[in-house]
Amino acid sequence: MGMPILGEADIDRLPFAMTGFSSIRNSGCLYADKTAKIRLLARIKGAPVFLSRPRRFGKSLLVSTFESLFSRGLQDFKGLAIDTGEEKWTDRLYKVVHLDFSKYAFSNADNFSRKLTAAMLFSLYGKSGATLSENEKSQDPEEVLSEFAATSEDKSIVLLIDEYDSPITHHLGDNAEKAKIIATLGNFFATVKSCEEKFRFVFITGITRIAHVSLFSVFNTLKDITCDDDYATLLGITDAELHHYFDPYVRNAAAVLDMSVSDVYEKLKTVYDGFQFSIDAAETVYNPWSVLSLIP
Repeated sequence: MGMPILGEADIDRLPFAMTGFSSIRNSGCLYADKTAKIRLLARIKGAPVFLSRPRRFGKSLLVSTFESLFSRGLQDFKGLAIDTGEEKWTDRLYKVVHLDFSKYAFSNADNFSRKLTAAMLFSLYGKSGATLSENEKSQDPEEVLSEFAATSEDKSIVLLIDEYDSPITHHLGDNAEKAKIIATLGNFFATVKSCEEKFRFVFITGITRIAHVSLFSVFNTLKDITCDDDYATLLGITDAELHHYFDPYVRNAAAVLDMSVSDVYEKLKTVYDGFQFSIDAAETVYNPWSVLSLIP
């Protein structure tokens, strides 16, 4: 399951502040294998998928994992669950549009729209800001998406949106700018809906599903897996994963803290193992950032 576990704590294998799946895998960093659940989720077709989780819980890594899977297949997944067994991933490759809205969180509405347009043009056509014409720079994000979708085959595009709510939450104290940003997002999501036959998979993350905004109302078949039993441990570290992947590091922490290994595990569980994302979840999970911050 996942990367082989070393007999000693190798600090260089811990993926501190790393959110790129390919980088983690290619650098030999530790990765807790979540790909059995990722395979299940990636097989969903016909409805945008939304997942909400707190900060530093691995949402960006998950989005990056989907980007690698849909654009490069199993290239970065050797030895993981998705690459083995009768259910080994066999899907084709897709055009992937990966948008991280947190990168534009502090922009005003006009700048947000321009930066989103630039990001779309780069993701779809590989065009950088220096090569954009004035006409391209003046396009709205939904125009760029609509034009590309019009020339694309059905089910040929994967759309990944990370931290969709970040531009909104950063303007909660400015109602005018917030309203403009919501309008921009509303137009963009409406275009995604109008081109739905072009998308193989649409995945959206955020800190929360913001009430009284109705951005997702255009998606009459949105699948919200935030509190779904099947995905309660999709992000975060289970107790079994903590023991399997991090035992050398916990033992190292025990030596540094002059505690028994069992006492360190008990303390970790008491302080950090309290996140439960489904009423009927069989397991609770640890916040990955908290675990990584303690165990070195």
